[in-house]
Amino acid sequence: ETGKVKGRSVRATYALIGMAASFVLSIVSMILPFASVYGMSFSMLGAGGYAFFHIFLMLVVLGLGAAYWFTNQKWAFLSSGIAAIVVALLGVLQFLSILGEATPSIGGILFFLFSVGLGAASVLLLLELKNGKVAPINNPGAFGGAFASAPANQQGQGGFQAPQAGQGQYGGQS
Repeated sequence: ETGKVKGRSVRATYALIGMAASFVLSIVSMILPFASVYGMSFSMLGAGGYAFFHIFLMLVVLGLGAAYWFTNQKWAFLSSGIAAIVVALLGVLQFLSILGEATPSIGGILFFLFSVGLGAASVLLLLELKNGKVAPINNPGAFGGAFASAPANQQGQGGFQAPQAGQGQYGGQS
């Protein structure tokens, strides 16, 4: 690793790209024949049910990854990594659940491989936390610094404050 990409390590950037590629390739594998039973094959999308739930979960992971990509915030980093591991485990379990009932086809095998790839990319992403290469939680440069110039609630500016000495309940002098 030789540098950082806008405050993010290069490994974390590659892990995010790997997670996005795994998402796209998983959808392609859902279109392909997933498994066959008694000579009849079916795709995961054709079977419905879980496929749409899995796509929804992958969209959530993709959104969290995009949030980390643009903000470099620790909450987005942790959320995208942990959610990707959960989705990867669910994908592997979905593949293993059909083994007793059907013979996996090319789509099922690819779905399994891309789920493992998603898990591997998310583990690589989370390993960057161990290496100490994650931006701190308070990052004023997030969203291109759009909120960096917003003043914090300083003493004497709005908000709820305790009454000053000699000040009545409704702000009048007592």
